[in-house]
Amino acid sequence: MRRYEMPVFIINGFLDSGKTSFIKSVVDQKQFSEFKKILLLMCEEGEVEYEESFLKKNGITVVSVSEDEFDQKHLSAMEQTYKPWAVIIEYNPMWKAIKVDEKKLPDNWEIYQSITTVDASTFEVYRNNMKSQVSETLKDVDMVLFNRCTTDMNLSSYRRSAKALSNGVQIILEHKDGSIIPLAEQLPYSLDDPVIKVEDDDYGIWYLDAMERSEKYEGKKVTFIGRVAKLHSNEPDWCAVGRQVMTCCADDTQMLGYLVHYPGAGMIDRGSWVRVEAEIAIEYKKEYRREGPVLYATKISDAKAPAEEMIYL
Repeated sequence: MRRYEMPVFIINGFLDSGKTSFIKSVVDQKQFSEFKKILLLMCEEGEVEYEESFLKKNGITVVSVSEDEFDQKHLSAMEQTYKPWAVIIEYNPMWKAIKVDEKKLPDNWEIYQSITTVDASTFEVYRNNMKSQVSETLKDVDMVLFNRCTTDMNLSSYRRSAKALSNGVQIILEHKDGSIIPLAEQLPYSLDDPVIKVEDDDYGIWYLDAMERSEKYEGKKVTFIGRVAKLHSNEPDWCAVGRQVMTCCADDTQMLGYLVHYPGAGMIDRGSWVRVEAEIAIEYKKEYRREGPVLYATKISDAKAPAEEMIYL
């Protein structure tokens, strides 16, 4: 008989970083509706509590776990007792192991997603005084949620800190009221920069914003790394350059790129990685089926493929 792989979702973050509120929010949004029974392991007591009505409605059983109990023996016993369909671990990074050690989980427990919540109002204090602990909670995770953000914070710096520690990490910035900060307010670069330097991990956010607010980019200079694609028209001075993007799953990937004009561009090998330095014009092109950013390159040079070739949205 094939054993059941237990889906495990890890929510990490320092005390009062909003872990409980985040879990309640995603459960209320029916993100766990496919799991009829959920075991929620509480590794610390926070200010926000789970109401009995909330737990009963969503089939959640909460069990407090001490650091000594967080091992295969005790966790396997809990699985046998409660027979969950999925496990959520609200972790305590103040334990000796700052993040979950997979070796302490039962063999059939598989980590589906690892998320770190961060109170943006205290992030600078933690980052300056507990640098190694903060870095460890942000390292190699799937998502980082910065909550309680305000417009006077250095949000670009926060984003870069998280991006530097996790390839392909999804960054979410929330206002104090819990609303998501719009894309235009969380760009990892300034539109006032003489040259917009798009980092490898930021291609997706740049593409979405440039396509949505094209007028803001007209006349701007940009440099980025992308992969060459040929156009059906085979025009000698035109090609497309972009990145493969995954929006939800491996079956939902597509090339998101820009039309690029450069002498001999059509002769560049398809699939090769290049660095493009260009000025952006907003023009109607049949490939876009509307007006959009067209890149008039001043230089195209060979480049190494990014460490993470796929972009995740």
